[in-house]
Amino acid sequence: MELQDKLEDTFNFGIAGSNAALAGTMAGAYAKKEAWVGYYWAPTAIMGKLDMIRLKGSEYEAAAVNILVNKDMPEKAPDIVEILKKYSTSVADNNEFLSQMDNNDWTTEETAIWFLKNKESLWTQWVSKDVAEKVKAAL
Repeated sequence: MELQDKLEDTFNFGIAGSNAALAGTMAGAYAKKEAWVGYYWAPTAIMGKLDMIRLKGSEYEAAAVNILVNKDMPEKAPDIVEILKKYSTSVADNNEFLSQMDNNDWTTEETAIWFLKNKESLWTQWVSKDVAEKVKAAL
């Protein structure tokens, strides 16, 4: 008996047809505490909602993310360029932000406010102490 035959005894093979449908199969199985094996990508809201386990040897390498600015940006907005040079988040961070946004049906602005209130230890690394104090006071 081949591995696929053994897996078919436990799992349904198929393609859900859309991102929403695939996420739905994952969330449905998770809610029922049933096994689910599949391919999904991150960062996404669903990956921030579910405690999924990545199978070793089944992942693609993380994509490099580059922050690019217009050639005039360093002169026009040097403070912003300095923040962007320090900016760093993880896939897990982004999954969490997207999950919060999705769970609460928030706008990007509402999500940003949540982020500033709840992830202070992260974003304060990107700005000066003076800027951080101004942001905290504004919140």
